[in-house]
Amino acid sequence: MDFGYSPTVEQWRERVQSFLDEVILPAEHTLHEQVHAQAGTNPWGRPLIMDELKAQARERGLWNLFLPGTDFGAGLTNLE
Repeated sequence: MDFGYSPTVEQWRERVQSFLDEVILPAEHTLHEQVHAQAGTNPWGRPLIMDELKAQARERGLWNLFLPGTDFGAGLTNLE
């Protein structure tokens, strides 16, 4: 039985990895700063950078990958 990734999954993996390398990892420092800055006043609040990161994920088509179909998600199956 072949347990390798399908070409579709491989394409999505590359896109997600690029997003992690180019956007998420460089934003970690800012995230930690924002969490620390609001810890005293609003420890349950969401850091502002999260909205920016979500918007960038949406722009790259990397939002709601779990949704079936290609209208709102990536069109991946449960196995993928």
